[in-house]
Amino acid sequence: YGGMWLLYLASQLALLPAPVLVARSLRSASPDGDTMRWAGAAAGTVAVTIAIVGLAVLRAASPVVADGFVNATDESARSSALVLHDTIADAGKELRLVSEVIVGGWIVVVATQIVTHRIVRRAVVAAGCWTTFVATWKILQPTMELEDWVGFIIASALVALGVSSLRRSGADQVDPSPAPTR
Repeated sequence: YGGMWLLYLASQLALLPAPVLVARSLRSASPDGDTMRWAGAAAGTVAVTIAIVGLAVLRAASPVVADGFVNATDESARSSALVLHDTIADAGKELRLVSEVIVGGWIVVVATQIVTHRIVRRAVVAAGCWTTFVATWKILQPTMELEDWVGFIIASALVALGVSSLRRSGADQVDPSPAPTR
């Protein structure tokens, strides 16, 4: 599990600056728009931070609980270690799911502001809605299995947002003056 934790941590650390960078790249003509983009940045940053905290809870507790299980002298102590492990694992999972609910909402808001291609915008908004729906469903019904692959949906939506943001920033840098004629 150590490699998986490191991979998840790396992905969350890479995502951590994204909400603020997106908010900086968006320009708004109205003060309400500025409030919305920075509120979105705050929500996205909180979502990633919650995911990192959930990971830290699991990473910090797992070796201690495993050691307690291995060194248990009787079946009662082993059972207690398993219950403690399940409780901590559920707490970490719930933190991750709350993070996914917020990330799904953030994806929807950002997609409506960044993505200019209508079909891509609809797909990214659908991905954000699906992420929020599935994560909420998983919180309410822990045995539901659709959440197992929602990470691929989130990753696809983030790639689409990144490409759209790059295209948008490239279009902003295009010189609007007419080309010289010969």
